[in-house]
Amino acid sequence: MRKLLASFVFVVVGLGGASAVMANDGDLDTSWGGTGIVTFAPGAQTVASVTKAYGTDKVVVAGITGATGNSIDTSFLARYNDDGSLDTTCAGSGYNTHRGASDFLASDMEVLADGSVVLVGQDTATTPVGMVIKFDPTCQLDTA
Repeated sequence: MRKLLASFVFVVVGLGGASAVMANDGDLDTSWGGTGIVTFAPGAQTVASVTKAYGTDKVVVAGITGATGNSIDTSFLARYNDDGSLDTTCAGSGYNTHRGASDFLASDMEVLADGSVVLVGQDTATTPVGMVIKFDPTCQLDTA
């Protein structure tokens, strides 16, 4: 996996916070979580919306989660090691959630040189409004 992340890899995300890693030949990479697929659901309902592989051994996934129905209202950022396990240097558990004043759904992200992650997306609660959220290298909300 480490070699693939450095060269070329597809990471697919979707409902239920599932992510899958495929090797160059299109087959699932079984070094990722044992099957090529890992799931993550910090809430009862989770939608992973954007992902990025960076460095030689990390993958970050962002999306939205919540209890049920209309309460899918909390953004999350999760960071994985190259074997598909959650990276516990990210907020101590491998992920962090942020419940802001509105529902935020990430549509893109950038990992900065220091490991900080900038998410861009929109407020999905009412009239769509663009938003930016920044997490520091330890996956804490960057309030600086």
